[in-house]
Amino acid sequence: MSQVKQQRRRLVRRTRQHPSWITIEGDIRSHECEVMDVAADGAKLIADIEARVGSKFRLSVVPEAVVRREYEVVWRRGHTIGVRFAAQVRKTH
Repeated sequence: MSQVKQQRRRLVRRTRQHPSWITIEGDIRSHECEVMDVAADGAKLIADIEARVGSKFRLSVVPEAVVRREYEVVWRRGHTIGVRFAAQVRKTH
């Protein structure tokens, strides 16, 4: 197992099972989802949206929130989506 993968597994995950809302750029609607767990670097969501790996969106814990945190999809298995906070996203040149 790679060292990066081992480090990620050491991060404490907190189970939340909390309803939240996703806003995709260019779409005025909010899509309901459920945050299953949260770690320092990201979260696992259950959502019925078309979000490709690499796509970005904003998430809030209330449907009509003005402040939303930006995330990037890092993996997807059916309706389960792994995301990391956009501030964690590294640009490659």
